[in-house]
Amino acid sequence: MDELLEFIKHGNSISVSELASKFKMTTDMLAARLERYEQLGYVKKVILDTSPCSQGCKTCKGCTSIKNKKNEPITFWEKGEKLK
Repeated sequence: MDELLEFIKHGNSISVSELASKFKMTTDMLAARLERYEQLGYVKKVILDTSPCSQGCKTCKGCTSIKNKKNEPITFWEKGEKLK
């Protein structure tokens, strides 16, 4: 199995730039590989919307735990159905 898939399989958290550096590839190459793995069902893209919550709740960790000044969505990659 590919080292990148093995890394993702174990639920490791790391930024895209750090991941690209770890596996000695550019961020564009990494993005292309992850998109291909997504097509094959090995990984799944998760997009977290960090825009201000309209509910005004204080208990949701999603709104308060991530400091994203630009309110841009954050993309995560996690293991897909074919990666057990």
